[in-house]
Formats: sequence, C-alpha cells, structure tokens
Amino acid sequence: MRARRRFSLQLPTELALVGVSLATLVGFRRLFLDWSFLGKPLLLVLLSHLLAGLLRRRRTPVALAALISAVVLVVVGGWLFYASTTRLGLPGSATLDAFTTAEISAARATGVRRRRSSPARRWDSRTSSSGLPRNDQSR
Repeated sequence: MRARRRFSLQLPTELALVGVSLATLVGFRRLFLDWSFLGKPLLLVLLSHLLAGLLRRRRTPVALAALISAVVLVVVGGWLFYASTTRLGLPGSATLDAFTTAEISAARATGVRRRRSSPARRWDSRTSSSGLPRNDQSR
C-alpha cells in the first residue's frame, strides 16, 4: 500500500498573506505622486515574509521569531533608508536621530498635528444612553 501524501495549506496560506501585504503596499500609491516609493518597502515586505516562512518551517518559537524579525527589520531598514548613518552596517544613534528627524519633518509638512482628546461627556438624565436627547412625549 502506498503512503498517502498529506496536503498542507501552509504554502497557499502564506502566498495569500503575501498577496494581502502587496495589495496594502500598492494601496499606498494614493499617497504618492508616482510609483517611485514602491521599491524599498516592497523589498522589506518580501524579506519579512520570506524570513517569517523560514522561521515557521524551522518551528522557531513565536517570541524568538518576533525578536529575530524585529532585529532584521531594524538592520535592513537602516541599510535601505538611512545607509549613510550606519556604522559598520549596523544602525546606531545617528540612524535613530535621522529617523525621528525625518518623521517629525514629514508630519509637519503634511500638517499632521496631535489632537487633544475630547473631554468625557457627563451623563445627564435628560439624555438617553447614547448621549442623544430623549424624545419624551409622555409629559
């Protein structure tokens, strides 16, 4: 009798997840003037999925896989976006400074400001539980 080969959905599932990530990345096109933004983030997305797939196949514990993925993201992200600030290929304080400076200037350029949270609304017997005025006609 021949041994039956077990069908696994692992590869189709991983490919579907890559597809979702790529669709999300392509959706960012609305925020940019052209497709020139796509190269570096695409490389990071593909690398992260490849790394996650390899770690899953090696049955690496989730916490360790998350730590490895975070370290790879910081190192490769430093190479891709702030290569001039790395020392011996490793990101350092200059890379962090460049990142935070770039994020702050990008937020200022787009007019993004931190919103104050609205104060909590006090409950009033004249309002319903949804905060809307009651429509009592029984008076």
